[in-house]
Amino acid sequence: MYEYLQFLVPPVLGGVIGYITNDLAIKMLFRPHKPKFLFGWQLPFTPGLIPKEKFRIAVSIAGAVSENLMNKEVLAKHLSSDEMIAKITDSIDGFFATQKENKESLREFLAHYLGDDEIDSAIKNLSDTASAQVSDKLGDTKLANEISEQVVEHIKEKGLGDLVPAMFAGPIMSLIGDGVKVYLAKNINEMLRDKGPAMVKDFIGVAITDFSAMPVQSLLNGKDAQIESFKRSLIFSYKKLIDEHLPQILGKIDISKIISERINEMDTIEMEKLILGLMKKELSHIVWIGAALGALIGCLNIFMNRML
Repeated sequence: MYEYLQFLVPPVLGGVIGYITNDLAIKMLFRPHKPKFLFGWQLPFTPGLIPKEKFRIAVSIAGAVSENLMNKEVLAKHLSSDEMIAKITDSIDGFFATQKENKESLREFLAHYLGDDEIDSAIKNLSDTASAQVSDKLGDTKLANEISEQVVEHIKEKGLGDLVPAMFAGPIMSLIGDGVKVYLAKNINEMLRDKGPAMVKDFIGVAITDFSAMPVQSLLNGKDAQIESFKRSLIFSYKKLIDEHLPQILGKIDISKIISERINEMDTIEMEKLILGLMKKELSHIVWIGAALGALIGCLNIFMNRML
């Protein structure tokens, strides 16, 4: 019995020791999470290697990632690739295909992205801006002159009809000339200046409110040409942004700093779970390789003892 134990105990004991030491070594990468003290003295190997060197590791990882994996050239190439353009195009097509079936009003649709106050503010700003621009045009004397001229020409062409007896229509028509145009232009201009802004604001306000109440699908159906034109413009603008402005944008973004700060912000327990979760299989292999090496060393020990 003792003779068999001589052959069994060394490899088993070596395997157990190899398993335990490798498992302990992996755990000591993270644990303990904080320094441990005994009688005021910090115990060696506390905290674990990664918590102790967290800042240096974060800087190293951030530098490697920003220089080799996520540098400006790589990002620009990926963002402007045919695959990315195809994905963006498909997303735009999918969005409009969905909205063509959307029975929500435009206001209800916008409510998914904006608050009611923001929508009301946008409608008011749009109404005020449009009203101000139209009102400025109404105050232009050229408009009043053109209206008065059109009125006079219309009367000359159509006549006075039943407004006055036929016997007076001829003399009155002969009197209509430049004086009448000037008179009409003056009064039209005053009317547009005094009452036009309020009329325009009410009209535009009602028009915008009615527009916001229209179903989204009714605004898009039958507008395939306009949608296609908009899609091409959007893709063109995206490509131009990537080609002309991305280098300047990325030049102002310190990718290495962002990655480093994010790693340092991570809790040690959170980082441990992340790494162990990603490498669970590989780390398990390392532990069992330790057991196998320990068993092999035990077998070699038996062999060496026999040789001696």
